[in-house]
Amino acid sequence: MAKLQPKQEAFAVNVVQNGGDKVKARADAGYSMNMSKPSQCVDADNLYNHPKISLRISELQIEADKIAKAKFTISVEQRLEWLNEVALAGLETYSDQQGNQRRENLSATSGAVKVMNEMLGVGGDDNDTGESISINFNISEPVGKVKVTRGE
Repeated sequence: MAKLQPKQEAFAVNVVQNGGDKVKARADAGYSMNMSKPSQCVDADNLYNHPKISLRISELQIEADKIAKAKFTISVEQRLEWLNEVALAGLETYSDQQGNQRRENLSATSGAVKVMNEMLGVGGDDNDTGESISINFNISEPVGKVKVTRGE
């Protein structure tokens, strides 16, 4: 790519930095403001569509996207780690006023596990393929003899 003039480079940088406001980028780059507003708009469009400048704007946008992704993207591993911390914290116990041990926040644990399962693509209703079983207790016999049968 051919080297841009300093004002052209400043215009390209300003377009990317200000989110695409070409007229503002033109003014911030130091171009003359001694013309009507419509003329400034036409000149800003001409600068923006200049082949060398538009190529430079594209390069700068790609570079800005890479920086933004590196700086602001949270990895799946990090999100899973935080969710795991929430789940474990919800399982911690405390003593209530009567001295009974209680779980800190089972709904937080349940919610965190649900989100982790969704992120990993497991545990949805269509994945529950376990077979149903029925357990019959014969209360006339000692509890030690529990009969477990499979079926509906």
